[in-house]
Amino acid sequence: MPVRGAADMVPAEYLSELRLKATNGRVPKWTEWFDQTDVAGLFPDEEARRHITDEQRCLPLAYYEEVVPVPDGWTDIPSGYLLFGPPYDSLAAEARQRGWRLRHVPGQHLHMVVDPEAVAGALADLAASLV
Repeated sequence: MPVRGAADMVPAEYLSELRLKATNGRVPKWTEWFDQTDVAGLFPDEEARRHITDEQRCLPLAYYEEVVPVPDGWTDIPSGYLLFGPPYDSLAAEARQRGWRLRHVPGQHLHMVVDPEAVAGALADLAASLV
């Protein structure tokens, strides 16, 4: 996220891929963007996968094409970052450079579904460290 100016909703390299996936101006559910074997590994079991997949909506491509204004001074607010692991290591490094508090709960993209207690505990600890 830039310090000032504007932020793309998604990085340009992902946006070009989403444009290829779009049909009638809508992007498929995000679990359909990737190889299903890889997606399945993000969920603790098939029931959780089915439940979360059923709740997803096909969002308009325009949502991902948005450019969001970045408010002045947002980086002056005490902030934190909860890291599960790759591929978010570079974002965690950026957070560290900004002086943000960091917590790490080893896991993958949907770790809050896999281990909600550990994630909630880390978020509570992180929030408490900001006051």
